[in-house]
Amino acid sequence: MRMKTPIRRSTSLVLRPLGVAVLTVTAVSGCTDVPIDDNQPEPRGVIEGTVQYIGRRVDCVDGKPTGRVLMTLVNDANPLPPEGRSTAPVDFFAVGGEDLFTDPVNECLDPMNPGQVIQRSVAFRWPGIPLGGTYRIQAFYDQEGDFNPLFSVRQATSAGDVAGGAVDNPTSPVTPFSKLAFPPASDPRAVNGFLLQGVNVSLGASVVTDAPLMRVTDGDLTSEVPTSPAINPLNLGSYPALDFSMYSRDSADPLRVSLDRTLDAMGMEGMVDFSSTLRYAWYVDPLDVDGNGESACGSADLDCHPVLGSLGLQWKSPVVLLQRYRNPIEVAAGIPTVALIPAAGATAGPRVLDGGALRTRVMPLAAVFTNPNDAQCTALYFADGLSPLLVSSAAGALTTKNTLECAELPTGRYGTNVLGGLAITSPTQIVPEPDTNISQTGVVINGGRFGAQLWTLPNELGDAVQVGDIARTSGDNPGTFNCLAGGAASTSDLCVPEQSLAGAVVVSDPNPDSAYSRRAPNATAATCSNYAAELGATTWVSGQPNHEPCCAPIRHLCNVPLCPVATVTQTWAPASPQTIRSSPTSGAVNENGQFVPNCIPFTMPQACCTNPQP
Repeated sequence: MRMKTPIRRSTSLVLRPLGVAVLTVTAVSGCTDVPIDDNQPEPRGVIEGTVQYIGRRVDCVDGKPTGRVLMTLVNDANPLPPEGRSTAPVDFFAVGGEDLFTDPVNECLDPMNPGQVIQRSVAFRWPGIPLGGTYRIQAFYDQEGDFNPLFSVRQATSAGDVAGGAVDNPTSPVTPFSKLAFPPASDPRAVNGFLLQGVNVSLGASVVTDAPLMRVTDGDLTSEVPTSPAINPLNLGSYPALDFSMYSRDSADPLRVSLDRTLDAMGMEGMVDFSSTLRYAWYVDPLDVDGNGESACGSADLDCHPVLGSLGLQWKSPVVLLQRYRNPIEVAAGIPTVALIPAAGATAGPRVLDGGALRTRVMPLAAVFTNPNDAQCTALYFADGLSPLLVSSAAGALTTKNTLECAELPTGRYGTNVLGGLAITSPTQIVPEPDTNISQTGVVINGGRFGAQLWTLPNELGDAVQVGDIARTSGDNPGTFNCLAGGAASTSDLCVPEQSLAGAVVVSDPNPDSAYSRRAPNATAATCSNYAAELGATTWVSGQPNHEPCCAPIRHLCNVPLCPVATVTQTWAPASPQTIRSSPTSGAVNENGQFVPNCIPFTMPQACCTNPQP
């Protein structure tokens, strides 16, 4: 992460080129040609602007602020979840709290008057911006200074932080992010770089929730279409369900005891206020992720679900995203990533849940991303037997770089990203609510902004190396996101199993040797015949300029056999092992320099692989 000292000046919004010096030596008459250093750095962009803080007095130790401003530069074309599927920001930038707050007497938190609001600003200069992109800046003031972008369990804001970003009009109730455009290096204005001035980053929304420290309590899904009960596209209650729960408020609960011990060992005690019903709860509310205030999914709701929106499904917090876990060999071989997008709060229920089971509904469609460098290269897998209405609805939303594939959902363990949390601009947004059918905690938050507080699973708490079990016991390393084997003499008690791969969602195949719901391999003429029109209209065509980039990254996988089946047992169902395709265990580089694994965990899109896998 860049840690920069801000400059102390502000300017109006001006666009002008940024000169880059070239080292030369003055020529002298009668001498030979003078050498010129033409090893110039790649032209980059620079953002100059001002951070404005409007919030409570800040936490201090010995009169010095403990926090810092953290800004993330996000690609506007493919932002972070839930809008996009980018896995990381383009860049980070930090401004130290001591640069923003210089008067401890009037700026440090007064415990006797915690509601005091202050307003401060400081200029900043952010270099190294890639040219040719359009970006947005999302930011927050990290009161405790504990945010770590490289450590997933520290990638969340917490109650007391102040959130915001670069917005067009921070005083407006509708605050879409400013679009910061940088011309490409080929543009005459940017051949030596480009300076964007007058960017105002406003921090004014107080985060009032803590990260949702959750675990999966029921995470069994099938690669086939459930037939009992059958899925009704217009009845969300018929979709497959997943259940998540926060850890108990009761510190004597055995799972809490294990979690607290691990948090303490990692220096993370106190990161969540379990006792606070305001801070630690599920908030199930409609989303306006992009902040544009537009109503696209009903008069009372703002954002539609990205997959089910055409059927009128609202998109609500918390946002739940599932992505299939790939082992290092799969990553090296370019096995495509696979995502499922459940719908939180898809059926009627309270707006606020007191940490108990949050039930989400999963559409049996898997998004397979064949080109990691092109977010539009998506093959949408659906199993035979799915309602033609649902398939037709999905087909209608596809672009020319998407394709439909009648094939079972890829099996495996799916990691979970849960984004939730709320920030407010006024204390009056917190409203008492005695009706338990509306709120199980006795309070609701009206008009809060989506806080995007993230909890991922698996994470470092479920990794024997990260928590120190290996160092303490000299045990064998069980692999990334795994705990030591239970019952072993050297087993320590720090690793949290439900935060490891053993606590991940499983997509299993109840009939791995059958051709049911599978177009490739071993497909029969009748398989998937109900979707002929949709498949014919959405298939990638060989030779099309915008299709080949979607297939080229996976063609070396077309004739690789499927991996053998394996069974896994998860933390919530120790008596119910699930059948999945195993992962590759080895591989070799082919004549084209591509790493080819010894097997693949699911079939590649038929649109790219005309010959089915053996």
